Amino acid sequence: MHPHSPLYVLEFSGSSLQCCRSEMRRRSRRLTHCFIIRDREGVLNNPRVLARHFRKHGFRPIDPIVIIPRHLASVQTLRLPSQDKHELEEMVRLHISRNSGPAGEEVVYDYQFAGLDAQGYALVHVYSLPKSRLEYYLIVLKKMGLNPSLVTFNVEGMGRWLLLQKASREATGRSLCLLNAGPDGFDFNVFCDGRIYFSRSFSFSPITGPERASLLLREIKMSLELCRRLGGVEFIFDKKIYVAGSFSPEELQALKSHSFFDAVVIEDVIQAGNPFLRSLPAEERLSFASSLGLAMNPENGCMDMRPPECKAEARGRAVGRRWHHGAFLFCGLVFILWFLYAAKVVRDADAFTRLRHEMAAQKDVMTIGDAVARGVWVENHFVATGTYKEILSVLGRHSDENIMIDELRVQGGAKISLKGSGKDMTHVLDYVKSLKSERVFQKARLEYLIQNKDALTEGPVSFRVAIP
Repeated sequence: MHPHSPLYVLEFSGSSLQCCRSEMRRRSRRLTHCFIIRDREGVLNNPRVLARHFRKHGFRPIDPIVIIPRHLASVQTLRLPSQDKHELEEMVRLHISRNSGPAGEEVVYDYQFAGLDAQGYALVHVYSLPKSRLEYYLIVLKKMGLNPSLVTFNVEGMGRWLLLQKASREATGRSLCLLNAGPDGFDFNVFCDGRIYFSRSFSFSPITGPERASLLLREIKMSLELCRRLGGVEFIFDKKIYVAGSFSPEELQALKSHSFFDAVVIEDVIQAGNPFLRSLPAEERLSFASSLGLAMNPENGCMDMRPPECKAEARGRAVGRRWHHGAFLFCGLVFILWFLYAAKVVRDADAFTRLRHEMAAQKDVMTIGDAVARGVWVENHFVATGTYKEILSVLGRHSDENIMIDELRVQGGAKISLKGSGKDMTHVLDYVKSLKSERVFQKARLEYLIQNKDALTEGPVSFRVAIP
């Protein structure tokens, strides 16, 4: 996808579908669409209803980025004895093939390099999920004629949204912690240098109330300690944790009142600063952080959970699109060249017609200024005809400041006469003699040489040279 193309983001969050669109305006991305489609009576499973919602909002997605919940995937951290990208890919592939779960179950996966530990081993986070979980989203999109350009997790978008914030950009060298609450549990993620460094999911769905809030705080502390022990990069915790998702009042109160860290609710920041989201009810805890992060900060490096056949199909479409663009540009170039050539042919044909009429005329009389202009025109367009060109070329080579050519006459296309005046007879005779040294004036003869009657002895003379 071209970096200046509009970006469409579809985030499936269990009970709703968040839709965002951004486009380039004055060298920066601007948000143009942001709305929610809630899953009422199976709306998210009905392509026709979804298409109707899209039309209602003027939303026409092309190659959208699809975001799925992070808790759908399992994460494993591997220590691998290599730093080469191709070797890491092969090691991860072998690990997945040996630990893919039940026999015959297809698994989609991707990995992210987290850094090096103290012994120089590569720390790699491998995210995997059964293909059947992913097909739920892909089938709905395929029925709508949509082919995702990327399928990634919501934490990727949230991390990018955090990087867009001023406070996050100023915290150079520090780690960003994110706690996301979903319908089935919690995801705790740590971002270092713009990528996921640590990720952990936990759930205690049967438990509610204050006990659940207490367990949540304990799991956060445990996650921070595990992150410190992981190694690879220097983990600098600035006592700030961004929280997003659906939290109960007890959980929010526990997060905000705890002295071990400061909780920053992402939804409050987004709804306060984004005009597209101010109209949402305050009780809605649906987070747009992930959608906005990928729509406004579309850099490479996201994990791509598309199945291999989906990636191959996308590559085929990209190649076909490039061929179509190339063919369109080629046809456009051919048309432009043809148009320019046709215009030149028309101009030359018109010029040739005018020249033929002039040469066929009984007499063609021009002043020397017109003759020079005619000579330039003939030289540019009809070099082979040569009559005017050769005469004017000779006159140009034998130009004399004491001689003034007043008239050039061509009669019947063959007989040529030249009329002018000179300073005196000597200069005129020398000039005619020099002209006769040229092939076109070899048969030239001086028809008359008349001195001005007002001159006493020497003075201006008029002359005429003819070539039979």
